[in-house]
Amino acid sequence: LRDLKSIVRRAFFLFVSGASIIAVSIILLFTTKLFIFDKLNFYGGIMMIFGLVLLAKTFPDEQFVENKFWLWFLPLLGISIAAPFNVFIKGLQILPNGSVAPINGPGIIFFVITVVGYLIFSFWLFFKKYLRLSGKARLQAQYFFLGVLIFITAIVTFNVILPALGISQFNIIGAMSSVIFIGFTAYAL
Repeated sequence: LRDLKSIVRRAFFLFVSGASIIAVSIILLFTTKLFIFDKLNFYGGIMMIFGLVLLAKTFPDEQFVENKFWLWFLPLLGISIAAPFNVFIKGLQILPNGSVAPINGPGIIFFVITVVGYLIFSFWLFFKKYLRLSGKARLQAQYFFLGVLIFITAIVTFNVILPALGISQFNIIGAMSSVIFIGFTAYAL
């Protein structure tokens, strides 16, 4: 990253770091079958969502982030505090084929609604900004927007909705979709 003081680059760094933590946690979860790596997955996801919303707010024009905007992240703080207490995922089940599946906790619905809400909020921020752009900034936003659209669709499908329904064998697809988003965003930057 050329300019580490850039809020856009910091937001992108947070997103990429969160995606990396998720990828590592999924690998560790599937290879060791230890429940502790589920928490690492949650914290990677929180970091990734935080970076995505911040990126949606600031890309491509380095828009100033006013103090009241940070209040939007209070639900993420709540998830961060509750995650170690197995409120969202209360355990792991090892399936006959050797893979693992989460055992949903009582707070999984709150988690799903919160994640989907943040993704919709990010999409809305991107789209609202896109309508005002022109020239090179609009082209950058198109690449960025395409990456976001692919990423959000995959994450909601494979990492939020399907696991909430007890179908978790496709989690890796959602995590891998972040690579597409990272590629489009890096190109746009």
